[in-house]
Order: sequence, then C-alpha cells, then structure tokens
Amino acid sequence: MEVLKLIDEIEDIVEAGTSLPFSGKVMVDKFEILEILKEIRIKLPDEIKQATWIKEERQRILAEAQKDADTLLKEAEYRLQELVDEDEITKKQIPGQKK
Repeated sequence: MEVLKLIDEIEDIVEAGTSLPFSGKVMVDKFEILEILKEIRIKLPDEIKQATWIKEERQRILAEAQKDADTLLKEAEYRLQELVDEDEITKKQIPGQKK
C-alpha cells in the first residue's frame, strides 16, 4: 500500500528533524509534510475501494464454496441412501418370494 509508505516517509522526516532542547518537539519542513499528507489524501480513497472490493470478493467466494460443499454433501447422502436401498440385506422381503 502506497499510503503506508507515505506514512513511513513522514515518520522518517520527524525522526530526522532537529530536536528542540529541553522538549519533545522537533523542527520539520512544514511544506514537505503537507505535500506528503496531500498525497495520502489522494491515494487513500483508491486503496479503501480496493480493500472493500477484496473483502466483498472474499465473501462471495466463501459463500460459493459453502454452497458447493452443501450440494456435494446432499449428493453424497443421496448416493449413500441409494446404495443402502440396493443392498441385498436391506431389501424388504416379500412373503412367498424366493431369494
């Protein structure tokens, strides 16, 4: 994500800034920081849109996989029942019928 790189850049500028004695304050180039913030403002909406699309696509894929799994399970249960019904041991014996 480019936004994270830009935030890292701001962090580097602050770390490299001139410290003011007896305080936790640092002198930095105001225009340099403002320019980076402007870039973040421009790039952030696109990255949020991309992240939202990825999240929605993930949900769609998971729902489709669950549907496929449910279908497979139903087919397996149906096939199992068919096999049980076909098995000689489970067939219903009609009186007078020979084996």
